[in-house]
Amino acid sequence: MDAHTLLRLAARPALYETAPASIWTDPWIGQRLLAAQLDEGTDAATRRKGQRERALAWIEGKLARSPARVLDLGCGPGLYAEALAARGHALCGIDISAPAVAHARDSAARAGLSIDYRRGDYLKEELGGGWDLVMMIYCDFGALTPEAGESLLEKASRALAPGGLLVFDVFGPGLAEERKPGRGWYRSAGPGFWAERPHLVLEESFAYPEARALASQSLVLVEGEAEPRLYRTWDRWFDREGLEELLRGAGFEPEEIRGDLVEKNDFTSADVLFAAARPNATRGGRG
Repeated sequence: MDAHTLLRLAARPALYETAPASIWTDPWIGQRLLAAQLDEGTDAATRRKGQRERALAWIEGKLARSPARVLDLGCGPGLYAEALAARGHALCGIDISAPAVAHARDSAARAGLSIDYRRGDYLKEELGGGWDLVMMIYCDFGALTPEAGESLLEKASRALAPGGLLVFDVFGPGLAEERKPGRGWYRSAGPGFWAERPHLVLEESFAYPEARALASQSLVLVEGEAEPRLYRTWDRWFDREGLEELLRGAGFEPEEIRGDLVEKNDFTSADVLFAAARPNATRGGRG
């Protein structure tokens, strides 16, 4: 690998440009993410139990009927799905991470809970219909491009039963204040988050204020590999007005937007908006 190639890969990406590697499907990174999700001492990969319970109590209080049929998009290791199933709801979870889904299935079996976990990309998978609740938690929605987000809202609308509820959370404007553009690097002498062998990591984050978006980019040079690995994730942030406009444009009627369900934490930002909405009367969910 020459310097020209390295400089090209490390350059500022075009808005919403994808990278050749994915943290969501890499087997090694998947195991590291799973370990972080199961670590109750940090919010770095999912929220701690107390905050999960707070959000779930709010969500359950808005259900049109109980027990409910619930579809959890990006369910990870099943922390939310398992808590709802233990309360009598019927759960289906979809996630692209093989390690997370495997853990979720094992955990549900140990707990004696019948949860339908599916490994797949919820942007591509059929979501079925008749769901009383479609939920997506931990700011996953803002990691999607605007086009993908709008497409997902359309799919969720079709998947909901009449009177069904959509719930998801996104970063608020505080994300732009708390996560500034910057760069850094480090060397791992052995196994680390990005690779199982010694590696060098060049990290940089980029701001796109006109699009209310941030990119986080990691260029990973692994010992014994001729080409570097390039990983990139995107995060968008919203204000209340923009979120309401987005939902109404997708055929939903916003029911409530909460900004007080997440406390200060180890994650990217504590400025998080939870949105609850139902398909409007002219669209409705299908039964």
